Amino acid sequence: IGSLCLPLSKDVAQVTAIEAFPSTHKHLLDNIRVNGITNVVTMNIALGDKHDMVYFIDIKDKGKSRLENNTGGMHVLSANDIDEGIRSAELVDITQTVESFPLDNTNIDNFELILIDCEGLEMEILKGGIEKIRKNKPIIITEIWDDNKRRMENMRTSRKDVVEFITSQGYRLHKIVDNDDFVFLPSNIGAWPG
Repeated sequence: IGSLCLPLSKDVAQVTAIEAFPSTHKHLLDNIRVNGITNVVTMNIALGDKHDMVYFIDIKDKGKSRLENNTGGMHVLSANDIDEGIRSAELVDITQTVESFPLDNTNIDNFELILIDCEGLEMEILKGGIEKIRKNKPIIITEIWDDNKRRMENMRTSRKDVVEFITSQGYRLHKIVDNDDFVFLPSNIGAWPG
């Protein structure tokens, strides 16, 4: 809904905000309009490691109402995720779909920062954008679920796998915030405040 991109828009030339879940994307557009912000471009797509159609978990969450007050916690699921029971796939709602693309196959380019909060899809997003990440060397800020959460969600990668993938691309881990948010800097950047 713009909790991060709207404040960021005050300090940067342009923000590109990608929000896959259609109703959350609509709220984001409404918040941009209400706040009179003109330097945020939005895309109602998902990012991943290949072009695909993706689904979402049921907003009603089969009676559990897990997302009732947190649509930002929406999971995007591929057909493969559903088949393998990954990331709450048992709660899928196949009535809403959106296209998923690799970042490398979008017109997004020349960026200095990438912020990823994608409910466990960070490895797929990073792999699908690796050419543009190598080219632009942005600061990477990403949520990375801990291994307990990853096991609960039947995921095949560990937190260590994600960290090692990023650092193998010429990055160093700068800081961990609140145990789940990781800040990576390109290795050629010196000390960074904060």
